[in-house]
Amino acid sequence: MADAERFAERLRGARVALGLEQADLEKLFEEEGYAKRMVGQLERAEVETIRGIHRAAASKTLGFPEAWFTADDPRALLRVPPPTEKLDEILRRLKQLGVLVEVTDQEELEQELESAAQQSESTASNSAGSTPASGKK
Repeated sequence: MADAERFAERLRGARVALGLEQADLEKLFEEEGYAKRMVGQLERAEVETIRGIHRAAASKTLGFPEAWFTADDPRALLRVPPPTEKLDEILRRLKQLGVLVEVTDQEELEQELESAAQQSESTASNSAGSTPASGKK
């Protein structure tokens, strides 16, 4: 696997492990002083040469050690736990950037969950109700 492809795979893995969308990661990179467009380029393996600055930016922004992005042996990754202590800091930063909204009211939280469940059910029933057109007469 090419270095850029491995880095892209590991960057996506770190982002997903932290429950972040690419847009969230772009905001975090930008907050750290890196170009936010770099995130998409790195995740699509469009950067031909992965440099130390790329690994350092990802490590600093996500809280994963650089070994996460460089290890050749996938078994070595099992020894690199997701940085749960960094997650609180990342969530705080996303809230400050206005990406996440903190819900402090239990009733409001229940309403949001109910709304999301109804939306999910509606989408599922619309998918189930639509059938492809058949060519039979």
